Amino acid sequence: MVKSVINNGQGVKTTAGSGCQISHALNLSGPAFTGGATITAGSSAAALGSGMVQLVDSANSAHTVQMPLAVGAGQVIIVCNVDAAESAVIRNNADDTNLATATAGASVFLVSSASGDNWSAHLSL
Repeated sequence: MVKSVINNGQGVKTTAGSGCQISHALNLSGPAFTGGATITAGSSAAALGSGMVQLVDSANSAHTVQMPLAVGAGQVIIVCNVDAAESAVIRNNADDTNLATATAGASVFLVSSASGDNWSAHLSL
């Protein structure tokens, strides 16, 4: 696999590995979108993807979504509830603990403390 590296000293280069690493300041101009599909919360927890922003819709405030396993410490996922009337309950990967509730139209910022099922909610927007 090839890893893309972008930094102030060398510009754009490739190295062995996978993914993309950006060092130093990053300035985004214009809107940024994740392009992910909206996940429908259900009476059985619907699995979220591992992308940075997860869109969720809920037909019932008791419906749930399930976090993925984290790749490592510091991984960030923002869960955005796009429903105008219902909340969505965010559960851990084992589906045995509520981490947060995204109220209608709100978002929740979650950060992993280690790889695996180690998510905690830090901010509800």
